[in-house]
Amino acid sequence: MYRKYLGLLAGAASIGALAHAQTPEEIEQYKKMTIFQLGAAVAVNNEPYRNFNGGDPNKLVVPFYVYNKNNLTLAGPNISYRFWRPLDVQISAEGKYRFQNYEEDDSPFLEGMGDRNGTFEVGLKAQKRYNRLRLQAEGFVDAAGQHDGYELTARATLEVGNGRMISFRPLVGVSYQSENLIQYYYGITNAEARVNQAVGDGTFMDRPAYFADGGAVTPFAGAQVRVRLSRRLAFQGQVKSAFLPDGITDSAIVEKDNRTSAFFGLSYALSGPGVKPGQWL
Repeated sequence: MYRKYLGLLAGAASIGALAHAQTPEEIEQYKKMTIFQLGAAVAVNNEPYRNFNGGDPNKLVVPFYVYNKNNLTLAGPNISYRFWRPLDVQISAEGKYRFQNYEEDDSPFLEGMGDRNGTFEVGLKAQKRYNRLRLQAEGFVDAAGQHDGYELTARATLEVGNGRMISFRPLVGVSYQSENLIQYYYGITNAEARVNQAVGDGTFMDRPAYFADGGAVTPFAGAQVRVRLSRRLAFQGQVKSAFLPDGITDSAIVEKDNRTSAFFGLSYALSGPGVKPGQWL
């Protein structure tokens, strides 16, 4: 269960690394600093599979870290290196772990499906800032041979807070997941299909074969928040919900039309903007 949340925390924790930077000059200044944060958070994950975890979201307390220096950012197993900035568009090479997986004992409706694993993906990300608006586009492919597919994503975030003491960023976006990716996580092969299979409490299920018919577009929305409690201590969190299309919800193992994740935690800056030796808070 632990691995289901590290990717969420690694990605969401990095929202605070440059949250206080507003102008291009401030951003460049902070990039030259060494930013190192440690923290712990409560992560919540609500998967769309039928009777997943008995219908209750998974909850877990886990640690996280963020390191940023120059053009390099490390956050858990994720890595980002900014290597080009044409026309003020920041382009980076990225590697990240997809923490999307299930085990067949997570639900009686998944029994006999085998396990689906997360995977390491590589790709490119481009982003452009317009004052408080940030636009991002990215593409990732499976580099570890699990789903053998790809995902393309475009998102927009808007800075609503003052960016220094309080940062609140609503976000919206859309992703395109390839046929192979959908088939791996939501498909049902002929060998995995079941008819009138007992699932407990005297109930039975039919699980017909399901094969993805091309890729699917999934819109999503959410919000990021960061509140600076002191020079070193900050509260931060993220909530995100993806609204699943028919190409996913038509699968017999799926019962919900959304996939929601969230985390809320505290981070402690060992180094970074405003942090001075001898100041512990």
